[in-house]
Amino acid sequence: CALPIYAVAPDAVYVSSDHGATWTPNAPLPFPSGAQGVVINNIGVDPIDPSRVFVATSRGLYFSGVGGQSWGLHDYEIPTGASGQVNATSVLVSPVDRSIVYLATTQPAGLFRSADAGFTWTQLNPSYPGKPQLSDFQSYAVALGPNGTDLFIVDPYGTLLKSADGGNTWQQLSLPQQLYGTTAIIVDPLNPANIYLTDY
Repeated sequence: CALPIYAVAPDAVYVSSDHGATWTPNAPLPFPSGAQGVVINNIGVDPIDPSRVFVATSRGLYFSGVGGQSWGLHDYEIPTGASGQVNATSVLVSPVDRSIVYLATTQPAGLFRSADAGFTWTQLNPSYPGKPQLSDFQSYAVALGPNGTDLFIVDPYGTLLKSADGGNTWQQLSLPQQLYGTTAIIVDPLNPANIYLTDY
C-alpha cells in the first residue's frame, strides 16, 4: 500500500493513496462560522505515521490523527491576532522525533516549539547582537535540517539564523544583504550545507 500524499489547495486538503494518480478531498476544515478569505498556508506530516497531519491556516492550526477524516484546533496557548484567531503560516514536524513540532505565526509574528506533538507550545526568542527593536516586517520563514535539530529561520527583519539545538540558542549567518520578502527556506536533504530561499 502506497503511503498517502497530501496536497493543499485554496479550498481544501487533498490526499492521494496511489502515488498521485488520483486525489480525494479530506473532510472540510472546521473554520469559524462566517469566516471569509481563509488561507491554507502550509501542511506538516508526521514522518512515522502519515495519518497524523497538521495544517497551518489563517484561522488556526488544525490537526488530524486519522488522515484528514476529521480535524480539530491544535493551537492552544498561541497568541491570537486582531481576528481573535491564530494566523499560522508554517508547521514542521521533526523527521527524527515526531513529538517535536515547530510553528510560525504572523500578526503577531511568532515562532513556537512543541515537545508533545502540538498539545502545548513554548515560544522561541531568536536573538542576536543588533537585532532591530521595530515592528515586524514579515512572518518567519522556517526549515528543519534532515538531522531534526538544525533549525533555520529568516526572522521578521530579514536576518538568516541557525539553531543547532532546536531553538535554544541561535547563530546569525553572514549574508551581504537582508532577506526581506523571504517566503520559504529549503534545506538540501543530501547536502544540508546547501540552503535555498524563495521570496516574493
